[in-house]
Amino acid sequence: MVRIVSAVLTAFLLSLGLAGCGEQESTEADDADTFEPYTRETLLVAMGKAVESHPTVRMQFEGAGEKMDLRMRMGGVDEVAMSGTIEGDDEPFEMILVGSEVYGRDQGDEKYMRFPDDISGPILADMGDMSPQGMIDDMRDSIETMEYVGAETLDGAEVQRYDVTVSQAALVEKLGAKAKGLRVTYRMWLDERDLITKMTVAVMGVEMVATMSEWGEPFDVKAPPASQVEAFPGA
Repeated sequence: MVRIVSAVLTAFLLSLGLAGCGEQESTEADDADTFEPYTRETLLVAMGKAVESHPTVRMQFEGAGEKMDLRMRMGGVDEVAMSGTIEGDDEPFEMILVGSEVYGRDQGDEKYMRFPDDISGPILADMGDMSPQGMIDDMRDSIETMEYVGAETLDGAEVQRYDVTVSQAALVEKLGAKAKGLRVTYRMWLDERDLITKMTVAVMGVEMVATMSEWGEPFDVKAPPASQVEAFPGA
């Protein structure tokens, strides 16, 4: 399950942390008279302000044989918090990240395992600085192409769709040498607040779908009490 946690978080953070920057290639759409598509810098600024005003989110993710339902609070390295479940081939796995500590347990188990540093370290490193400014800095040079597709309707609401290709350099910087030759494209839909409501990520022909909701809603997560924590097997 640790492998699933790491792989799914990496895919999620790649899609979220790299979303929203690039050179504008097309601005023609049916609603061009009522909506002015963003340029690279205006999109960065708009999304940064939107996340700063709505620092919490629920993200439901499905793809590559995995499902994930997470609630997350954005912020600096010491402020990021997250809780939720991840499902793969094994039992659903419950996960908590708070105060630079990572805990997990198979759903139904009484106690959580505290992840040792050699396992939690890469997860926390992937999280990095999830503050609005940190995300913007991470976005700036990551997009190879970006096309504004136009207005669409999603769950009864009008959203704006952008199609994006991530640059090879950004992938290698984020994921290392294993990303060489990897092609990642995604589509994202922004609501009237400039917040992502849906994203599809295609990695070498495999598509993953993420829906994001409950932006800005109260979210509180605490580390499990010591009586409910046990050592990680083999630690």
